[in-house]
Amino acid sequence: MIDSLIIRRRSVRKYSPDPVSEEILETCLDAARMAPSACNSQPWFFHVCRSEKAKNAVADAMNSGIYGRGLNRFVQEAPVIVAVETLKREKTAPWLAGMVRNVRYETMDVAIAVDHLTLKAAELGLGTCWIGWFNEMAVRAALGLPKTSRLDVMLTVGWPDDRPRPKKRKDRENIRRYL
Repeated sequence: MIDSLIIRRRSVRKYSPDPVSEEILETCLDAARMAPSACNSQPWFFHVCRSEKAKNAVADAMNSGIYGRGLNRFVQEAPVIVAVETLKREKTAPWLAGMVRNVRYETMDVAIAVDHLTLKAAELGLGTCWIGWFNEMAVRAALGLPKTSRLDVMLTVGWPDDRPRPKKRKDRENIRRYL
């Protein structure tokens, strides 16, 4: 079952206008909530934009400035836009370990949580698309967040209105080495 889900999950850039219920969104957010994180710090917060006013403000902010060259115009059509805030570490151990290794564990933790969310969404028939190219400063302002907050990823969510394309992936020989 997990194999077919992993294969089925894809980036969707064309959505049906049909709304996504709060109940379904909560199911997806619960999947994200269950994700592992360094020292169980759970450094994520999900700003779920469903109202037309919030979605339009966030979509306009995402695509403003140099980010508005057409790459992510499809976000305007998504029934839901999720801004994922990466929270500051409350626990010392992962922060210190990250400093020593020069690794941002909180960013990895957020990515795992978002992946859990996208896989649950795929299981429920929803489409999602990770977005990393957006005007973070403008989105923070649209959401009323302080300048110190961090938004590393945005996500669109909705019912797909397109046909899946075949996945093009590297051959196994090009992605691994056994020792």
